[in-house]
Amino acid sequence: MKFKALLFALAGAVMLTGFSPALQAQKKAPAKPQKYDARTTNNKINALLNVSAERDIQKIRAMIADYRKDAKFGTDALYTFDLIEAGLNAKGNPKAVKLPKTPEGMSANAVSNAFFSTAKVFMYLRDYPIAQFFGTVRQKEVPVYVCNAVALAPKDVTGWETTKINAPVATGFEKYNEKAAALLINDVNSVRDSATLKSDKNCPVSFRVAADKYGISIYIKAVTAKTDEIFAGLAYGGMYEMYLQPGQGEFYYQWLYYVNPEKCNEAEWMTPGKHYRFLKEYMEYDSKAVEGGIGTVFFIPWTTLYDRLPDAKSEWKLGVVPWVAEGGFTWGSGQVHELNKFGTLKFAGLEKIMPDIKRQLVMAAWGKYKKENGAVLTFWNDEQRGDRKFEAEVVIPLRDKCTEWGKLVKADMDAATVEMLFKEAVPVWNEFKFVVDDLRTQYLQKQLLSE
Repeated sequence: MKFKALLFALAGAVMLTGFSPALQAQKKAPAKPQKYDARTTNNKINALLNVSAERDIQKIRAMIADYRKDAKFGTDALYTFDLIEAGLNAKGNPKAVKLPKTPEGMSANAVSNAFFSTAKVFMYLRDYPIAQFFGTVRQKEVPVYVCNAVALAPKDVTGWETTKINAPVATGFEKYNEKAAALLINDVNSVRDSATLKSDKNCPVSFRVAADKYGISIYIKAVTAKTDEIFAGLAYGGMYEMYLQPGQGEFYYQWLYYVNPEKCNEAEWMTPGKHYRFLKEYMEYDSKAVEGGIGTVFFIPWTTLYDRLPDAKSEWKLGVVPWVAEGGFTWGSGQVHELNKFGTLKFAGLEKIMPDIKRQLVMAAWGKYKKENGAVLTFWNDEQRGDRKFEAEVVIPLRDKCTEWGKLVKADMDAATVEMLFKEAVPVWNEFKFVVDDLRTQYLQKQLLSE
């Protein structure tokens, strides 16, 4: 009894004095700091962007060093800091960027966000080559479609359904990110009726692509049992959100095609000029009922992209984002406008038909010039609006040169003539108005400097 009493007394003393080894260990263990939530992290990244706008690299490095001392930043943010420092160390040379190792367990989406945040830092710094590097570097393998050159590509639904050309069927669509899709409802410029639909169904869409001497033909087929209801306006027919970028770093086209009622809206991201034309002025499209579903064709003539013709080494970006009754899907994993995550379009066999492509472009450009040059010539000849001195010294000689080139245009032109006209005449014929505008600027500048 005395022994038990002694034990109780000792235990009580330990509790009172706090000398328990377990308790002492708990007291000494430092509490882990609570990590910043996503909003706080984004705010701090935005603060870094504000500093980047000052274009003071030392200040950016100092800010990152301070951030690294803050234990509340998570793995994702720390990886972003690693990427920024890798970009700074490259000193404007994308080839010198040494990418840090991706933290184990970091999701593909988090990695993508880190690269995007890094790209924004260098946009604010106006270091565009590095910004482009981080904005386009691939985080995962994207699907690749090889577009074969053929003698004659189908340009309508019936043609595609019956053709035997070598144009593989592309599937492999991924479910569109649901959180990102939910935000698209805020895009007042586009209606994506199935953006917020939660579904575990597979994508019913596939596509094929082929090229010939006239252009590129894209055929999309959607499997559905409601074809009649869709064309009667009793069921949702879906919408295809399409992207085409003719080479890395080039402008890109975006268009949204609604199956029924049929409507095609192009996003006009640029003003037409010598090197950019609206797709809607050239592209042909159509949808029809086919066995087992609905077929849709987009035909893009080379006249739209005569100054961006691809070759065997070209890699274009192709975005196919179907918004259908089964939900939203994407070929690759790209969300809208994420070109680096969309699929890649490569070309095979174009070199064999390139002379025919250029021949067609020469004849089309000469025809376009003959149709459109009158308005330009009339304007500069106008007594009140024009400038007859400028017309005589600049416009008429250019017109005469265009006419001389035109005399060489024949269906049986030899290869040397085609090549010469394609390089020299086609850019002038196609962009006659813009060429004259540039010459007008030079003319006025010369006058001002000579006074």
